[in-house]
Amino acid sequence: MWQKIIDYSVYILVRTFVALVQAVPLEFCERGAELLATLFGRVLRVRGHVVNENLQIAFPNLSDAERDK
Repeated sequence: MWQKIIDYSVYILVRTFVALVQAVPLEFCERGAELLATLFGRVLRVRGHVVNENLQIAFPNLSDAERDK
């Protein structure tokens, strides 16, 4: 019984979040996506080595600073 209550509560939370995201203006979502991209790409460096490797292959003549930019 507790599992059903927990499952339903999680469902309500996720559904509420989705409804809120759908209700906000597109510009707000774009800005949020930019902030998340900066956080994960520049601050936390998630998959940073893969991105750097791919950029080295795509742009072999650029310096490290130019690729970072």
